[in-house]
Amino acid sequence: MDVCKQILPWEQCHFVSLANAARIAGRSHGWVRRAVRAGELDAFELTTGGPPVVTVRSLQRFLSEAEPVEPHLVPAGRRTPLRVISGGA
Repeated sequence: MDVCKQILPWEQCHFVSLANAARIAGRSHGWVRRAVRAGELDAFELTTGGPPVVTVRSLQRFLSEAEPVEPHLVPAGRRTPLRVISGGA
């Protein structure tokens, strides 16, 4: 028996995991949980069990409301301060 290992694009799914929703939106897993609690994303528990899943429709709706950002408003990455440690004595 052959097993189909074709990858299905997320847009063609009905649900995605919370972790995948975070990857798609470029956000953290905690952010997705807060968005579900705030009603910005719809989540369901499937009858087959497992963790909650986010509807692709609500994720697409959320992403479609995003607006472009002016390049000069994108914050620079945080830099780790350089620490100099002297070798004693």
